[in-house]
Amino acid sequence: MGHLVRDLKGNSEINLLPEIYKIIAKHLLIHRSSSSTKVDFDSVSFDEICKVVHDTESMVPLAAAQAEADALLEINAIGGDPLIDKPYEQPGEMFNNLGQLEVLAKTVEYFKKQPDYSFTVCAPTQQHLHRDKQQITDLEGCICEKAGMQPWALEAFGGKDLQNNSKLYKDLSGLLKRKSSLPNLKLFLAFRQHAWTWQSSQKQLRTDRAIRMEGKPKGDKNKVEARLREVAKHKDVLIVEVTDLQIAANS
Repeated sequence: MGHLVRDLKGNSEINLLPEIYKIIAKHLLIHRSSSSTKVDFDSVSFDEICKVVHDTESMVPLAAAQAEADALLEINAIGGDPLIDKPYEQPGEMFNNLGQLEVLAKTVEYFKKQPDYSFTVCAPTQQHLHRDKQQITDLEGCICEKAGMQPWALEAFGGKDLQNNSKLYKDLSGLLKRKSSLPNLKLFLAFRQHAWTWQSSQKQLRTDRAIRMEGKPKGDKNKVEARLREVAKHKDVLIVEVTDLQIAANS
């Protein structure tokens, strides 16, 4: 049924990420609080409180959010398809998407301060196919240099632990797949600082050196390796450059 928020094109749309986040967060929080605010917790029965809990996890209606998102486009004189594709969404999925949106919005906020960086496309809620069915990463753009324009691509992680669910493997694999079509691509990862849960001193992210990391998949798929170097910390989000990205030699 599509993704919660369609892909965004160009600076004008991508700059709307904080406002899109606020619309989605508003309707998720209203939905989750609407049942519990009317409960007398001192007298409610077991069966009644079970129903309240279940109601907080029911599908969130998004008609009002769609209208607000459409108005956001109109205010900013942006045409195109509606921003929010779905009429309903699961609360848990919305929560996960908000994590992704938050990291992307903060990453965009950082890159906007870098004079040579511009944005071309963003997949705000974890889609990996552009509306024209072409492969994309979570955020892409160009760097304007004296030698010409260099494309860049970034994968974002809005969760709590990059070691969980083979996420590092998935993001590195996504960058590797994108790099296969654009060999001179500059590559980045972005995630919350506390999501980097490797405790070893050899795995600490630093600005003055790159560390070697492997993305380990579930099953028998090939591992992916890369060298990671911290570029910046913006608010609680780390932006990391990815180099020497390849299928692990010992696979």
